[in-house]
Amino acid sequence: MKNLKLSIAAFALTIFANVAVAQHEPALTAEQRAAKQTEKMSEKLLLSPEQKAKVAEINLAIVQKNEAVRNDANLSPETKKESIKGNNEARAQMIKALLNPEQLKKFEEMEANREEKAATRPGIERMQSKPINIQPTQK
Repeated sequence: MKNLKLSIAAFALTIFANVAVAQHEPALTAEQRAAKQTEKMSEKLLLSPEQKAKVAEINLAIVQKNEAVRNDANLSPETKKESIKGNNEARAQMIKALLNPEQLKKFEEMEANREEKAATRPGIERMQSKPINIQPTQK
């Protein structure tokens, strides 16, 4: 009986530990995401205080635009994707205009690494290509 109680307690502890680990952190606000992007860029590119302030403005504006696009229920997923891609390209161009040649080289390396990582993540095309198995009773 004692072993049974101990086994049940160990099992319950394992289940609750997994649930606690699976909980996600709350989503960041647009301002927090922009600040996080700016800090990362500032560290990697060694931005001056003036550059950092301008990059922060650019990042915040683009993050807010992208958030508005994501929240627009009238846009198709493809339209959202293209709009966000255009916003991010505009962000990159505005930031490139602020950088010196050494920073520009490092920024382009960062962008290439980001694109490489993005290519390995499942995108909407791969998600849409999977057939959905709907049973006749579910229609």
